[in-house]
Amino acid sequence: MRKGRGFILNRLVIIFLIIPLFFFPACQKETRVAEEGKGPKILVYYDFEGISNVCTPEQVLFGEARYQEAREFLTEDINAAISGLVRGGAGEIVVTDAHGSGNPEPDILLDKMDKRAVLEFRDERFDPYIESPNSTYHGIVTIGMHAFAGSTGVLSHTYTVHTMLKVNGQEFNEPDIIALSASRFDVPLIMVSGDDILEGQVKNLHPQTEFAVVKTAKGKTDAEFPPREEALKRIEEAAFNAVQRIEEIPPFKLDPPYRMEFSFQTKRQTDIAANYPGLTRIDNCTLGLESNDFVEAYQVWTKLIGLSSLDNLRLFINTMRGKEYFQQVVTEGRKAMLERWLAPGFFRDERKPEETEKKGERKYQGVQ
Repeated sequence: MRKGRGFILNRLVIIFLIIPLFFFPACQKETRVAEEGKGPKILVYYDFEGISNVCTPEQVLFGEARYQEAREFLTEDINAAISGLVRGGAGEIVVTDAHGSGNPEPDILLDKMDKRAVLEFRDERFDPYIESPNSTYHGIVTIGMHAFAGSTGVLSHTYTVHTMLKVNGQEFNEPDIIALSASRFDVPLIMVSGDDILEGQVKNLHPQTEFAVVKTAKGKTDAEFPPREEALKRIEEAAFNAVQRIEEIPPFKLDPPYRMEFSFQTKRQTDIAANYPGLTRIDNCTLGLESNDFVEAYQVWTKLIGLSSLDNLRLFINTMRGKEYFQQVVTEGRKAMLERWLAPGFFRDERKPEETEKKGERKYQGVQ
C-alpha cells in the first residue's frame, strides 16, 4: 500500500529525533548545562577549629587576642576552596557559618571573601545544620572542621564543648551530622578540610569524599602545620577534585530508626538533661533516644545541650566565688532581678512598638 506524503514526513522527523539519542547519549545533559550556563550548586560550611594555622581556643573565640589574626586564616581557607570549586566547574556557591564564636558578625572577613560566592544571611535565626541544605544543591563542602569529642584531634568536640553524639553505635563528628542532614535531599558530602585525625574519621564513613589535611594534630591545642601556601593548595585541589568527581560521591545514607546516644561530661549535666521526656538512661553520663526522624532527634539533642549547659553556670559561679568582685556581681544581679520583678511589664511584653526588633531589621548568618 502506498504511503501518503504526510506519513513519510512524519517518519523522517521521528528518525531524525531518535538517531541522536543512540549516537550521542550524553548530548542532552551537556546541552542542558550549556544552555543554563551553570555547573553544580555547592553549599560550603565553615567551622574554625580545623582551619589551617589554628590550634588554640584564643584563635576561635570572639574577643580573644588572636581571634582577628585567625579570621584572616579562615578567609584564606574559604577563598582557596572557592577557587578550587570554580576551577572544577561549580556554578552557584553559597557559604554558611557553622562556628559560633560569639561574634554577632560573621567570623569570615566579608570584604576579603571571594566574590564568586555569597554568604548565607536570613531575616531570622536558623540552624545551618538542618535548615541550610535543600534540593537545589548538588554538593556539600565543609571547611575548617574538627574531630569528634573525646578524640585526639585539634580542639576536638562535637557541636559544643561538653557533649558527644553517637548514631546507631557510630560516633559522629559535625561533617557526619551535616552529611546525614543533607542526605534527605540526596546531596552528597563531597569535600572536607581539617586535621589528620578528622581525615581518618571522615574516610571511615565517607570513603569517596575528598579531604584536605591542613595540619597534623600533636594534641588538643598543638599541631604541626605545613607551609601556608601548601595548606591552601591542598584545599584548592581537594575542592577542584570534589567537583570533578561529584557524580561518583554518593549521599550519606543511614536507614532508620536512628538510635541516638547523647553523652555529657558530668553526671550532673546528664541529670539535668534527663528531665526531658522520652529518653532512656544508658549510664551516668549518657541518655538514649530512638526516632525514625533524624531531624527530630537532632532537635531533641540541641535542646538537651541547652538544658545541660545550666551546669556550666554553676561552674562559672564556683570559679568566681571568693573573688573580690564576686559579691558585687551578686548584688548587682539581685538588684536586676528585683527590678524586673517589680516592673509593670512582668509576664507580658510592654515594650513600645518602636523598641521591638522588626523582621528583616537584622540579618543572621547561621551559628552566632
